[in-house]
Amino acid sequence: MRLGGRPNALAIIYRNVWTLVTSDAEIFTPVPERYLPGSRDGSILDLYNELRNLDVMKIQRILI
Repeated sequence: MRLGGRPNALAIIYRNVWTLVTSDAEIFTPVPERYLPGSRDGSILDLYNELRNLDVMKIQRILI
């Protein structure tokens, strides 16, 4: 038996906080942003940069 498909979301623990990353590149967490650990720019941006550096999240650009 073989199953296939595309996942809609990924739930991870990032810096001891449950975080949900969707296939639409939306990032959700139950913790208010002011309580998230991370740099001055924010934990969500840190997570995005780490995922992008791992080649897990890609930027799609519009060509005109």
